[in-house]
Amino acid sequence: MTVAEVESAFQPLRGRYVWGARVGREELLSFEVGEPTLEIDETVGRDGTRRRVVAPRGRWRLALVDCRFELAFEGETDATDEHGAGTIERAAQRLSGQALTLVRARGDELRLDFDLGATLRVWRHPQSEAGAVLWELSSPEGAHLFRS
Repeated sequence: MTVAEVESAFQPLRGRYVWGARVGREELLSFEVGEPTLEIDETVGRDGTRRRVVAPRGRWRLALVDCRFELAFEGETDATDEHGAGTIERAAQRLSGQALTLVRARGDELRLDFDLGATLRVWRHPQSEAGAVLWELSSPEGAHLFRS
């Protein structure tokens, strides 16, 4: 993706609130943006019992996959990809509720600024394989993958 394509992909998210920020199994950090909808996953066991898992999802979801990142508040680093899950989770909770105000893309670096002082910087991990997905921005219309 070019710088213009990255900034265009994030344009509909500007002014919208981040929520559901969390540390995931498959990703370093993810969060939802925009109006929530319910995602319902129903399964039927071998014995015929039904089970439903209901999860709120935003219109957009940003997942950091194979990258370096820094999450700062008021200019002070709160968590990086090198911190443990607990530290990242606490920082993610501070990010929830903030509105995206500015998106900047330069080369392999993405910077997101938020209205209550949070800044998220994302860049290529030096050990990432060529073509690795750094981050993914998904919506019902499709996914934007940014590769190294």
